[in-house]
Amino acid sequence: MASSGKPRRRAKTPDAAPAPSDAGALDVVLDAALAALDEQLPGATVAVAVSGGRDSVALLHALASRGRASLALSIDHGLHAESAAWVDCARNCALALGVRFQAATVAVSGVERRGLEEAARVARYGCLAELCRESGANVLALAHHLDDVAETVLLQALRGSGLAGIAAMPALAADASASADSDTAAEPARLWRWRPLLEIPRSAIDAYLAAHDLAHAEDPSNSDARFVRNALRLQVLPAIARHFPAYRQTLARLAGHAAEAASLLAEVAVSDLEATAETDPVLGDTIRLSRWLELPAGRQAQVLRAWLARHGLRAPSQARLQEMQRQLARAAPDAAVLLTHEGRHVRRYRDWIVVETRSSATAVPVSAAEVTINWRGEASIDVAELGGRLCIEDEQRPGVWGVARTALAAGPLVLRARRGRERLQLTQEGPSRSLKNVFQEHGVPNWQRARVPLAYLGDRLLWVAGIGFDTRIASRSGERLALRWENAQEAKYFI
Repeated sequence: MASSGKPRRRAKTPDAAPAPSDAGALDVVLDAALAALDEQLPGATVAVAVSGGRDSVALLHALASRGRASLALSIDHGLHAESAAWVDCARNCALALGVRFQAATVAVSGVERRGLEEAARVARYGCLAELCRESGANVLALAHHLDDVAETVLLQALRGSGLAGIAAMPALAADASASADSDTAAEPARLWRWRPLLEIPRSAIDAYLAAHDLAHAEDPSNSDARFVRNALRLQVLPAIARHFPAYRQTLARLAGHAAEAASLLAEVAVSDLEATAETDPVLGDTIRLSRWLELPAGRQAQVLRAWLARHGLRAPSQARLQEMQRQLARAAPDAAVLLTHEGRHVRRYRDWIVVETRSSATAVPVSAAEVTINWRGEASIDVAELGGRLCIEDEQRPGVWGVARTALAAGPLVLRARRGRERLQLTQEGPSRSLKNVFQEHGVPNWQRARVPLAYLGDRLLWVAGIGFDTRIASRSGERLALRWENAQEAKYFI
């Protein structure tokens, strides 16, 4: 194996010449994969991820030869002195084939938490997804092959992964990194990861490169057995092959069985989540604790995984998940359970399990400052000091409380966070009550109360976001206005 990142050609010697069946294996498999892709995604626009290495160069050449590569994409992680040369190799290959080329450099972060290989993979796929969105490609072609499947299955099994991990790589799957920002108003178009070469071994790719005399780059780190995957490839799998020559196909079948089982478990988890999840007007998307506790322990864990994923969080380790499950299930009814996962707070509150919709790292601090608003007919007013926006709308429902238009215009309206000892009268007939008691009655948890904005007219409390108007100062007839608060960092609305 070469120790340089410079393009090289595979030597054509009689001893290294591939068998004729190997030379055409890639073409046969790719044609079948293209037919399946066209059936599932008619009119797909394909971008090819090209590192400059042997596998991706072969895939780019084969797709370009069929007129199916609209764009070649290359990512420089900046982790190796020769990484720029690999990008140049990918560029030269694409230009020689007449394929539009685009490269990007990414900063790899989260190495301490994920490890270098995983952190680089996350950064790479996130950037590739963004480039695909910008170019209009809806399919990202990846050059993983049968050896990659076998290595991944064995590696995940040795790590004690569950069925989803052992299932390894699907031939066609939605790219999760392309839809991670689900809070945006316009959902991004779905991007698909496509792996058309999963049925052929590395030897067939080598044969294709030799048959077409294709230049490619070599990453010297591929021979570094300090990396776990390389150790499997270079030391463990050759020993396995001596006793189980068909281990690649066998492990691929295992991956298929695991994928089927994981799919069934996922269906059960979704069904259980639908039965236990509940949308609370204050807490948002929650799990009803009493319903969750009725499930067997194994299904409780599956529901937690599915629910955390719905909140955009990665699945915790098995040990971490079991500890979360234990604390949530066994705590005393009045206990305040607080768990942290990926910078987000998971809490048990009364009969709910709650994920705070705001990351603790980005939570807006409580501000002691008062924000004075002189309303001049605006439909919404940004209030950065309190981390949100005040929306003002006509209220025309009979008998519904609001603020008189003339009173708001005369103003000023003062917004501020809770300071303590506030009282609110929600009905004309009832007494005023402490805001603490009102929050308790409405199920507003204590960790949210300091972030709920209060609106005053003069020195009188007019309105509490998420609760309502004080009937001593509000109006329910004539021209009046409704107030609504939108948190800038949460998909949550207080009326």
